[in-house]
Amino acid sequence: MHPGLTTGRKRPHQALIIKIRRSKADQAARGQEVRILAPADQELCPIHALREWLDVLADDGQLTPGPLLRRIDRHGNIGVKAAGRRAKDDRRRGGITADTVNDIIKATARAAELTPITTPEERAAVAQARQEALAAADAAPTAEEANAVLKTWRTARRAARAAVRRITGHSFRRGWIQQALAAGSPPETVALHSRHSLRSTAFDAYRRKKVPWKENPTPFLGLAA
Repeated sequence: MHPGLTTGRKRPHQALIIKIRRSKADQAARGQEVRILAPADQELCPIHALREWLDVLADDGQLTPGPLLRRIDRHGNIGVKAAGRRAKDDRRRGGITADTVNDIIKATARAAELTPITTPEERAAVAQARQEALAAADAAPTAEEANAVLKTWRTARRAARAAVRRITGHSFRRGWIQQALAAGSPPETVALHSRHSLRSTAFDAYRRKKVPWKENPTPFLGLAA
């Protein structure tokens, strides 16, 4: 039991409060807060990582208003000093995009051998299948048949991708929700933290459909040995 619960005294605990100003679920930009408690393991602590990164920005003279997560080019230049296309919005200068975060996560997963690396032969086979599908669609006598050819190719491509383990930025969102639910956190609390509605089809898709053995509701039948 937490010592603070036994004594009744408040104990400080490091945490992050993140202000999300706009999202798909908040098109009116009312803003939402997400609170993250610091874990005991410093290697997994977002607060420790944030402080380390702020030190990097301070040492580079870039502890300034603007994006927190900033690009770094191959020469080690950070933010506005890094090579790259300038953002249209000056407030976003030097920042990275969601696509960049996704690329970093996928590259890290491949480096850790958590996901397979596509071979040149496999990439060539994918390219050839695409060329053949486009050629067959061009040769089709009607638009309906051409669309049917392309639909068959796209369906096969999606099935092939689904059969390969993938780790993307979205895996972190889905994985956290599943682990929080598996740890016994109430669904309504998890949904509030992840900013989902309990009626959301997306949130429902994240939930595992199998009941854990320790929560199995059938022992009352009296059939277990």
